[in-house]
Amino acid sequence: MKKYLFLIIAIITTLLSTVSFAERPIIVEVNEEKLWFNDIQPQIINGRTMVPIRSVSEALGLNVQWDSKTGMVILDDGYNVIRVTINSNNAI
Repeated sequence: MKKYLFLIIAIITTLLSTVSFAERPIIVEVNEEKLWFNDIQPQIINGRTMVPIRSVSEALGLNVQWDSKTGMVILDDGYNVIRVTINSNNAI
């Protein structure tokens, strides 16, 4: 009897945890307005939320440029410039 009770509890726990961790859409808002992403959707990778930099930057009023030779994204607001290189942990 105890074996069956343990098995039933294990099955229910597994089912509930699967349901609670079901993938939900990630909603991104800038200045209380929802952003819509055309081709690449936000994702959670290793516990971090990744969003397409172009969509978010443009919503913040930044100019976005892509340098394919260096793999660098250049963000410019007219006063400040931020350079982010793909696969780098640093922004300049």
